Amino acid sequence: HFSPTDSRRLASVGDDKTLTQWDIESGEMRWRVEGHWFAVFSPDGHTIATAGGADAEDVLLVDAETGALRLRLVRHQHVVILASFSIDGSMLASGSLDGACKVWDSS
Repeated sequence: HFSPTDSRRLASVGDDKTLTQWDIESGEMRWRVEGHWFAVFSPDGHTIATAGGADAEDVLLVDAETGALRLRLVRHQHVVILASFSIDGSMLASGSLDGACKVWDSS
């Protein structure tokens, strides 16, 4: 996923389940965090929602600049497989393998 605020940053998750942020202009890796399933930027580009690894039932909000954990949204009953921010970034919806959908206050 590209950052919504500029086209210079890309967050990717590969088969190795590593969340990586790339600088598109230089092609260099900015940071990486292991054990994640997906990556979704918040509308302001400051936060990335992700899940996976030992915390597969939790949604993790990480700092898009550093990759540091900002907030853990606990807990689905099964593995979280997707998430999406509202247009204004105030809410985050997440879905898990059991078909459950949760809506969180992400502000």
